Amino acid sequence: MKKRIMDLGYNSFEDLNLNSAKSIRVEPELDFSLLINPLGNPFDQPDSGLDFSKATKNASQRLTQYPDNRYSEFRDSVASFFENTILPEQVVPGNGSCELVKLVFECTVNEGDKVVIVQPATKLFEKYCNIHGAETMHIMEDEIQDIDPSDIQDAKVMFLSNPSDVSGKLVEENVLKKLSEICIQTNTLLFVNESCIDFADESASLISITRSNNNLFVLRSLDTMFAIPGIRVGFGVTSPEMAVKLNSARLSWNLGVVSEKVAISLMRRDDLSKNYLAKTRKYISENQEYLVDRLSKIRKFRVLPGDSHYVLVDISASSIGSTELTHRLLDAGIKVKDCSNLYSMGQDFIRVSVRSKEATDNLVREIGIAVVDSARDKAMEKLETSLLSPEFSAIGPNKTCPYYPCHFQGQDCTFCFCPFYPCGNERTGGKWVERSSGGKVWSCEGCNIVHLPDVAKKLVCELRVDSPMEEKLKKTWKKVVEPLL
Repeated sequence: MKKRIMDLGYNSFEDLNLNSAKSIRVEPELDFSLLINPLGNPFDQPDSGLDFSKATKNASQRLTQYPDNRYSEFRDSVASFFENTILPEQVVPGNGSCELVKLVFECTVNEGDKVVIVQPATKLFEKYCNIHGAETMHIMEDEIQDIDPSDIQDAKVMFLSNPSDVSGKLVEENVLKKLSEICIQTNTLLFVNESCIDFADESASLISITRSNNNLFVLRSLDTMFAIPGIRVGFGVTSPEMAVKLNSARLSWNLGVVSEKVAISLMRRDDLSKNYLAKTRKYISENQEYLVDRLSKIRKFRVLPGDSHYVLVDISASSIGSTELTHRLLDAGIKVKDCSNLYSMGQDFIRVSVRSKEATDNLVREIGIAVVDSARDKAMEKLETSLLSPEFSAIGPNKTCPYYPCHFQGQDCTFCFCPFYPCGNERTGGKWVERSSGGKVWSCEGCNIVHLPDVAKKLVCELRVDSPMEEKLKKTWKKVVEPLL
């Protein structure tokens, strides 16, 4: 086996986000990480005019036959879907978008060739660069408008998602058209992934200019638009000349008869535009504003504006990193996209897709719990480590702390995060309050017990006993705190 394949390591499609958690024990109850249609597939919509059994009725009679490798009916239906603004001869069928990315790499990229990836982007493009031994060049999405032909002079392919599958931002139409002209000058294939464009602005698509452009390939995904990732259907649109070559090189019979029949039924534009697609856009419009509003109210979370049905959230100012947050949410049965393994993103971003208002409330509530639990766990870990040091003692006011004073002047800051939190005892002056992100949370604002210098010294003394922390806390509460109440 080739060394570069041996060096890849195991990673199934990265959007499943396996690297962001220690393990996935069960399927998450709420999945905000996927980019598929939040409304669900149209076969489950009573007013869509579609029936799965009806769509696959004829397919059962063809199970003993190979599919028509020309996929004439499928390609005709795609052209019809775009109101015949493209020719059936321009369509390249694919077993999902991943196969089409793989096909383009196999047909265009040799070892040592330069490939440009517009970032941030999911890892799929980089994966195939590594497989084919290509040299990767990264260009940030806000730099596209300033690209000069000399910047991509030697590039075989330039990969771009519109809207970005990370930030959700659309590239302006005039910028894209200028970019396509530059790619013609440099003989670079411009590969535009438009899998999510129907959720943003369909009019921004470049499909209409593919017929006469041998340097343009536009990817569409029925998996994403119609929430059928289990069926695996996508297609590319390019010039007739390019399509002939790619169809000759693609895997034979790459669509099964069931997948083909389902896809053809979904391409009936009249039924879908009146019902399912219109309903989808209305659903996104109603729920996206709510998602942005709720996430924006979480302390130190900043929602970045986008144009599609998902948002990028900057959590760099928060006390929790994206991988830890994703892991804690996954343990609570909720999944978001951890962006830490993407180019230039670090531990600072998560991506969240639009879901129902009820699901959003659950997400925001669990984020609040995760942030508090993380802070408490880190404080307890630091406390346990400190207690082992013979030099450790009550430190008095820590004026270098950005939160000093969190209650009152002159406080002792030995216990930055109360080791008894949440005690739930209102005799301390603490109380349950409404959380800005939803639900109730225990507030210590009215309690200063652990910040009293004499009390802090007594607590340190009691907690240095060699026994399990949980046991020490119970005894210390009873001996030191209880008498003060």
